[in-house]
Amino acid sequence: PAQLLDGPLVIRMAFYLMRPKSLPKRELFHLHKPDWKNLAAGTEDALKGIVVVDDRCFVLACVTKEFGPPGVEIRISRAQVADDPCEFPVGACDG
Repeated sequence: PAQLLDGPLVIRMAFYLMRPKSLPKRELFHLHKPDWKNLAAGTEDALKGIVVVDDRCFVLACVTKEFGPPGVEIRISRAQVADDPCEFPVGACDG
């Protein structure tokens, strides 16, 4: 962005990790390392000074860890009074 974003911000991160060939197809969720907290923390730190003023600006986060071609999808928006982490339905990171 032309100007660094400053809070309060909502961040949505979808991490895509390779499915090991040995993993049975019935395993639908990525339950192995790295954990989502470490992925999210590293990503927030990487955005500091490049996209956002500081990672302290994030007041709400939605993080998923899924199988797929390796990568991450990041969406950042301004926090709204109506944003409530307890109201995130399944698939909330899709929007």
